[in-house]
Amino acid sequence: MKKNQKEYLINGIDPYDFKRETYLGVNIYSRSVPWASCIYVRFLFNCGALNDPAGKEGVTHFMEHMLFTGTPIYPTKFDIDQFSKLYTLDSLNAFTSFQHMCLNYRCLSYHFEESIKGSIEMLTKSFLNDESVEKEKKIITQEAWGVYKNTNRIKYIKSEQKNIFKDFPDRLRISSSLGWPNTISKIERRDIVHMYQTNLVRENLTVIINGQISPKHKKVLKEYLSKIPSGQKAKEVYIPKSISTPKNRIWIHTYEEMGLTPSNQAYIGISGAIPKHNFAHNKEIGALTRALLYEILFQELRHKNSWCYGVKASFGVTEDYAFGELSSNIDPAYIHEALEIIERIISNILKGEYQKEFEQEKSLYIDRKKAAEVTTEDITHTAVHGIRYHNQIQKRKDSFKNIQSVAFSDIQFLVKGVFVDSKTKIFEIHVPNGYNKENTQKFLKNTYFK
Repeated sequence: MKKNQKEYLINGIDPYDFKRETYLGVNIYSRSVPWASCIYVRFLFNCGALNDPAGKEGVTHFMEHMLFTGTPIYPTKFDIDQFSKLYTLDSLNAFTSFQHMCLNYRCLSYHFEESIKGSIEMLTKSFLNDESVEKEKKIITQEAWGVYKNTNRIKYIKSEQKNIFKDFPDRLRISSSLGWPNTISKIERRDIVHMYQTNLVRENLTVIINGQISPKHKKVLKEYLSKIPSGQKAKEVYIPKSISTPKNRIWIHTYEEMGLTPSNQAYIGISGAIPKHNFAHNKEIGALTRALLYEILFQELRHKNSWCYGVKASFGVTEDYAFGELSSNIDPAYIHEALEIIERIISNILKGEYQKEFEQEKSLYIDRKKAAEVTTEDITHTAVHGIRYHNQIQKRKDSFKNIQSVAFSDIQFLVKGVFVDSKTKIFEIHVPNGYNKENTQKFLKNTYFK
């Protein structure tokens, strides 16, 4: 075996080398994993919260809940719970995101057909009756308040979204697939039925199965997929292709103004976004940029100055944008000094400093990939993430190839774009009550927005 092959093979295989096929309009991704003890199944529909009608935000998530309320074979929630315990290792679950709804579980190999049969029943014959809708509405409303906390919190979130996405339609400025408490209250049974019948169709479906699978399992899957109705693909939601400069690029609030419990710490964050460039290794550039900035910030803000417990650096790539954020919960007395250190680190990277640290982080990243103990669950999570955000599953071989190709100049390009040139760059700061916000506002304006 060639040396470069040994880097990405695990027990002789690339566990992310999925087979893709199409059956009755459904994309099926499958991977047999020799060391797996069960089978992981994901029914991923290309419809989510962004497909909710205006004023009824939360319908798709509501529909997801209703899948578990009863079917002809499993007429009550209790019966569906028993189905989950008998055939899916009590793992049956679902989630709704902005763009997807997913029914998911794992099962033993010999329970595969019963698990598929029950899942398809939920996706095609759920009762969706009035009584269940009213009961579930109460549960979902409480779920929403668990996220939003109070009306002041909602008011702050909406003002923040409007500041950043001022050119977006109101209905696209949502912060959760739950919708808002007031829009959940307006959802009726007919809204859920319409979403169920319109979007849970084969044309919107991708199935991902991996683990202890055989040709027999794929044959069974195809037999049951024919029971899912055919229809129209979910309409593509119009989203503006550009984000204009926020009205306020300095965003300072007390925790009380944000509808949050007061804190003795301050939060400081610097974020920005740029149009995504067509690099094959966007994901890996973001990962190494995050690793490098995290290490430098941690050394500066925690080890050298003892102003905080930890720091955060995050980078990601959507269909259209690359974005990044640097943040920390910190002693309020050192907000200005910490911001100056962050900006100095950014400047030094652009000057060519930290190349030694970059090479160290790159080597560590590769070594960690080699050392990773990959489970079937890890493979499933990575596959679903790849389909959701990149419409493909990256092979382990390609991930190693891409990380090797990342150069320090790629890091500089991303840092400069997100934290220097970006028109969406924002300083977001949360402070305790009584903190002099005006002083920090003046400091940031004089230092970074002259």
